[in-house]
Amino acid sequence: MSKIRLFGTSSGYVEIAPAAAASNNTLTAPSTVGEIIAKDAAGAIGVTSIVTTNATITTAKVGAAVTISESGIDASGIGITCANINGQQISGRRNLIVNGEMKVAQREGTTATAVTNIGAKFVLDRWMVGTAQGGGTSLTVQQQHGNPTGAPYGYAASMKMTVAVVDDGGSDSFNVVQTRMENLDTNYLAFGTSQAKTVTLQFYVKSSLTGTFGGSLVSGDFSKGYVFQYTINSADTWEKKVITIPGDTTSTADSVYNRGSATSARGLVLYFDLGSGSNSEKSAANDWTATATWGYAARIAGNVKLCANAGATWSMTGCQLEVGSQATEFEHRSYGDELTLCQRYFQTVRASSVTASNANNCRFNCPLLCEMRAEPSVGKGGSGNINVGDMVSIGSNSSATPSSDGYSFDRLMMTCAVGGFTGLTAYRTYCHEPSSGNLGLITCSAEL
Repeated sequence: MSKIRLFGTSSGYVEIAPAAAASNNTLTAPSTVGEIIAKDAAGAIGVTSIVTTNATITTAKVGAAVTISESGIDASGIGITCANINGQQISGRRNLIVNGEMKVAQREGTTATAVTNIGAKFVLDRWMVGTAQGGGTSLTVQQQHGNPTGAPYGYAASMKMTVAVVDDGGSDSFNVVQTRMENLDTNYLAFGTSQAKTVTLQFYVKSSLTGTFGGSLVSGDFSKGYVFQYTINSADTWEKKVITIPGDTTSTADSVYNRGSATSARGLVLYFDLGSGSNSEKSAANDWTATATWGYAARIAGNVKLCANAGATWSMTGCQLEVGSQATEFEHRSYGDELTLCQRYFQTVRASSVTASNANNCRFNCPLLCEMRAEPSVGKGGSGNINVGDMVSIGSNSSATPSSDGYSFDRLMMTCAVGGFTGLTAYRTYCHEPSSGNLGLITCSAEL
């Protein structure tokens, strides 16, 4: 019969004869454990399974090639097989947030941009800053570089808010920064079904104020939101926050879980509150509920009112939303990858050809850098006017804003119309001629 020897550190060993049954044997390990040896008379292993309780194993050897220790798993010469990591796919992109590291700022770059009451504006790509209905709020928004002040070590950039004009804190005040996720990217979360997946949010945040701040994850039609809180403990210090959000099993909006549809619309919206009034507040956190009066995001009552403090700052980076109950390491994507993801929603282009419709108007054909989410609206980017010329001299320039004049079937060409020129010849081809003083580029926007 097999016997088990328990070796202590000072008193030799104790032999235990296991029960003569085919079932497994369970051992409760002593407080001091050296080795456990279980062999029969011929030297073969004689115990099917040993379970120890309340024992700490510093290093475990499995076979000849696998070592498990507190520092990780060392599997030399063989592969590791597993079904998933943190409840999601093993490879591929994990982060549902585009530009969560704040690398891309096609519109303004590092320039400080004012967002004034009432308004909403994209400054960094995919991040909209909104103020509304308050007493004249003005936020200055900018991209910052440099470690550790501009971003935590290991991160490329951050988004910084500075309160230029304070909010009066009235009930209708609405001051937020948000990012919107496309339902084609969030469908697999299965929100609105019994299979709804848990997600985990992580981010780095820094503020000149300390205390409890609020935010929410909201359905694409703004009908339901999961409100959360986080605490900033030390002023002007980068702190990492992790929030686990259970899947919403009761949403009914198709924009949240688009059953079988290829519609490209809002799936989820992530809000960070910068100081909103009572009509956008909620009394409790950590649950899914119908949103507040305006149909925006439910907010959390009692959170720090950043916008009520002149000169107050709030910075954020490293924002990641992923499937599962654990926050994995932040997914640092290359700048090229992140830029391409952003260009699905916004890009700046120049015309490949210009044709005069008459003496005052031109049609611009603008090749797109990638297929956009939907037919874009167009505008003017860069400084100064739009120049056109006929290969001999600059024919004319215009300060007018372009308007959409057609979207190609393959979604790779945008045509726009621009007026305000003088002296052009109808049907003549001109060149779009940006210069240092008159860039006059064309912007295309298909934001959610």
